[in-house]
Amino acid sequence: ATTTGTRSTRARSGGSGCEVDRGRSATGKRWKRLNALFVVSGTCPATYCGRSDDMLKVSGKWLSPQEVENCIRQHPAVDDVAVVGIQDGTGLVKPHAFVVANQPDTELGVDLQQFVRDRLDPYKYPRAVVFVEALPRTHLGKVDRGQLRRDHSP
Repeated sequence: ATTTGTRSTRARSGGSGCEVDRGRSATGKRWKRLNALFVVSGTCPATYCGRSDDMLKVSGKWLSPQEVENCIRQHPAVDDVAVVGIQDGTGLVKPHAFVVANQPDTELGVDLQQFVRDRLDPYKYPRAVVFVEALPRTHLGKVDRGQLRRDHSP
């Protein structure tokens, strides 16, 4: 059976637990939530699906931005990408792809949307593709999704 959940651990650092979080371990001790979403199929290892607090609710379904990013990265014209949920004028969250392209092209945005539609469920395609010179980074080198959201929200 396949189970989706967040991974938890009793270790001080790093993840040693392989169970889907149900709040308490079999011994009754509290587990530390890692806010990481995993799919467990049978026994370990679990498959990492992204952070649970990065998930987007799109068309009434949950969407992992990492899944869309991994799809877009397969396109030969893409060097880097970040997918962020941005609220539209009605307050609904829509996925937007911020792309660093190695060959910018006026038709590339439409091509990337179709590229995702052909490979993933239709609701997962980015509603907008924004081309950027470089993705903003935090001091740790991670993509600053908050900065992208602030800079491009209506």
